[in-house]
Amino acid sequence: MVDQNFWLWIIVTEFPVAYTFLGLQDASNEDELFDEGSPLWRKSSSPTTFSSPTTVFVIQLGKDGFLSRSGIWESLIQSICVAGKNPEKACSLLRDCLRNRSSWPSFSTFSLLINSFSSLGKMDRAIEVLEMMTDEKIGHPVNNSICSSIISGFCRIGNPELALKFYENVEKIESFRPNVVTYTALVSALCIECRVKEVSDLVCRMEKEGIVLDAIFYSSWICGYFIDGILQEAY
Repeated sequence: MVDQNFWLWIIVTEFPVAYTFLGLQDASNEDELFDEGSPLWRKSSSPTTFSSPTTVFVIQLGKDGFLSRSGIWESLIQSICVAGKNPEKACSLLRDCLRNRSSWPSFSTFSLLINSFSSLGKMDRAIEVLEMMTDEKIGHPVNNSICSSIISGFCRIGNPELALKFYENVEKIESFRPNVVTYTALVSALCIECRVKEVSDLVCRMEKEGIVLDAIFYSSWICGYFIDGILQEAY
């Protein structure tokens, strides 16, 4: 039996070959496969038929017994996002996975997509995935990695005010406890907004919470003083 690594390699690197091999599509052009005008994107009368050609391939593998269904979804989404360097296609597959409802992706899959979109400055996509992740049917929590990633993403596209608003909303979550990584991202947003003087209050709060400031935090803080032109405070 062909192992999982072989199929993942085929899926990520050779989409057209994979579809042709399974007889699912005359796949001479990968772009055509993902064209929303393609028949494979259209809904059928069957409630278990999915929209994308990748999903058809997944279902075929599951029927052939190569992988467990949950394993297929997790591996495909993560591999397409990282190895395939295509978070858009990975996100499309995630939507199909959620429509399928046979298994919910793990927290790490959602986190990977959110971090990928945030690093690219595609914050609408990052928030979309976040909303899917925190939906009551799935209920994955927002942690410091995701929070800091989204804050940094908004700052990256020049919207620190949205970053601060996002943090205010996350802070209301009872189970959320910010760490030095999140606070560092928050400092960057405050500094870009020319609100560096508010960082002192933030530092007092961190000390009360027993959070140790690191070199990256201090660097972000110092940069804020330079942005504001307060050189004496920086030194």
